[in-house]
Amino acid sequence: MDGNYTTFNQDVTPAVAAKGLDSALAPVFAAVSDAIAQGKLIQAQLTITSAEPTIIRLETGIVNLPFADAKKNYQLFRT
Repeated sequence: MDGNYTTFNQDVTPAVAAKGLDSALAPVFAAVSDAIAQGKLIQAQLTITSAEPTIIRLETGIVNLPFADAKKNYQLFRT
């Protein structure tokens, strides 16, 4: 809820993504791997830029809920 996580974004053009998502996603996976090795939470994404962008996002967390909804998720765990 406090935003205590690292963020990473890799922008690529549709032409680069069409050549292969493996290479386009490599920096995203590297950022996630580094954060895990350091014991940190991360939100990493690949953004394919276009008029209507496509976003592939990876997040590490304690529960399988998006960081963007952290304040809403807090309500689920209150007693």
